[in-house]
This record gives sequence, C-alpha cells and structure tokens, in this order.
Amino acid sequence: MMRLFFTGLWVCCWMGLGYGQTPAPIQGQKVHYEIEARLDTQNHTLTAQMKMEYIHRAPDTLSELYLHLWANAYQNRNSAFAQELLNRNETHFHFSSANERGGYRELDVQTEGHTLPIEYTAEPDIARLPLHRRLSPGDTLTLIISYRLRIPLSFSRLGRTADSYQLTQWYPKPAVYQDGEWITFPYADQGEFYSEFGRFEVELDAPADFLVAATGQPDPAVEKRLATVAQSQQYYAAYRDSLQPSEKRLIWTYQAELVHDFALFLDRNFRVDHEMQPLDGGREVDVWAFYTPRQAKLWKNATRYLARALVFFSDEIGTYPYPQFTAIEG
Repeated sequence: MMRLFFTGLWVCCWMGLGYGQTPAPIQGQKVHYEIEARLDTQNHTLTAQMKMEYIHRAPDTLSELYLHLWANAYQNRNSAFAQELLNRNETHFHFSSANERGGYRELDVQTEGHTLPIEYTAEPDIARLPLHRRLSPGDTLTLIISYRLRIPLSFSRLGRTADSYQLTQWYPKPAVYQDGEWITFPYADQGEFYSEFGRFEVELDAPADFLVAATGQPDPAVEKRLATVAQSQQYYAAYRDSLQPSEKRLIWTYQAELVHDFALFLDRNFRVDHEMQPLDGGREVDVWAFYTPRQAKLWKNATRYLARALVFFSDEIGTYPYPQFTAIEG
C-alpha cells in the first residue's frame, strides 16, 4: 500500500490556524523543541537528547505534566494500538517478534537539577510527570529529555523497512492542557493527534546513504544538498557514490515555526523534485516531492500538482503561511 505524507502540515495550516490571510493567534500552552538525534541503522535505534521549553499560558497552577510517549504503543500486544489492529482482524503486529516491535528505552527527564519520576498510566504510551515545583501562569519550565528509541517494523506511521525509515511520533510530547484538564489519549492507527503548537529545531545525524525529507525549512547546507539532487534528476545513489570515505554520515538540520508536529523520512532510493510557487503578496513557497523509482511514473508531475493545490486553497481559504510544502511517498 502506498501512503502519502505531507510534512508542510497542510491541515494544521488551513484548519488549525484559521481562515484568512493572517494565521489566527494560537491559544493554550506553547512548546519549543531543540532535538539532536542520531540514527543507528544496524540496531534500528534513534538516540536523542531533547531540550523542551514548556510555556504555561493557562490560568491554573500546575503540579504535574502528562507526556505522550506514542512510540510505546509498539512495545507489546497490550496497547490500545495493538487491540485496534486486532479488532480490524489485522494480526501482523500481534504475531510479530520482540525485535520487530519498538518503543522508548533509557528515557530520562531532568529539569533544574532534578530528575523527574515517570509514572506510566494504564496505557504504556501515556506518562505522568510529578513536578518538583508548582508551575504558575506565565512560567516556563525547561526539560532535558534523553532517550533511545527502538524503531519497529512499518506496522503504522512509525516504522522501518529494509531501505527506509518513517519517523513520526518519535519524540515525547506534552499532552494538551485545556480548560483545566489534561487531554490524554493513546496512540491510534486510524486518527490524528492533538498537540500544542510551537517551534522546532531538529538536527539529525544519519548514514550518508539515506536521503532525508522532513517537516520544516532545511538550513542552507541541507537545502543546497537537496537542490543538487533535484537538479541532477538522478537517484540518490549517484550522489551517494560521490561521497568521500570521511562522509559516511551527514548532518541534516531543520527549523519549523508555529507547528504542532515534526516528521522525518529517510530512504536510500528517494528521488527529489523541486519548484518554487509564488503566492499573493510576493512570497514564494518551496515545493518538494520525495518518491522512489517504483512510483516514478505516478510522481512525474507531483510538484506541479502540489503547487496548483497550494494556489487553489490559498485563494479559496487563506494564504499558506509556511515557507515549504513537501509530499513524500511512504
């Protein structure tokens, strides 16, 4: 089955931010992430350290935080996700082996010189963090979270195959705090995710034989790397073969503002197309398409279709506010 992923956060832009030419102000809490991650393709793990600034804008005083650890839905057969698949008579996850599943390992949460206890709820992918101090309205709490993520096979959105990694819901996220209560729910295969908006700065250290597509705007070095591949119209193997022995790994850096999620996709066989689409007001949007040779015929006009969709929805609903829009064959 072919899955199509959009990393420009199309729905969040036009539906979550409101109609009109200027995004409506986002209410509620705010979260800023700085994540440094390293992908180990031999062991199928992602080792990461994350600095998370949690900005408390609600009128209540908090003594706890709730975290979504959605990757833990892949730990065993007892999660709501596992039961959901069984209810649809899909048994591939139920009969998977332990090394084909995934989830967090070595999870540690530090703040202001304190280690916060992680209290798991009835669901393995929801955790309560009792705070060492009360968080008053207007306060900012900085958490340093380190973890190792075991990446499962591609049973759902987060997963891997022999030549690709789909990294969605791959980092701990605070649950939404709204109207005096925490909105917590387990990972679902069918459904979307309710999260706080904020800023992301992500750095990924990955083997050089993978090309990366991600949410957010790439830094100049990454953008030049992607543009080189797109302009040559060659598969990534040609670029990979040109690398020097010292370049067996590459750093990919991205930033995203006012989004509520961040995804990373890696594939050894990605092909890349790119074009610029002007919108009203003189602003231009980078339009990217990442796809593999097996679907090349279907994707040959992908960037044109994406650009036309950007213009149509911008004219009909409200101008797309982000600097890039990306579609990925998953």
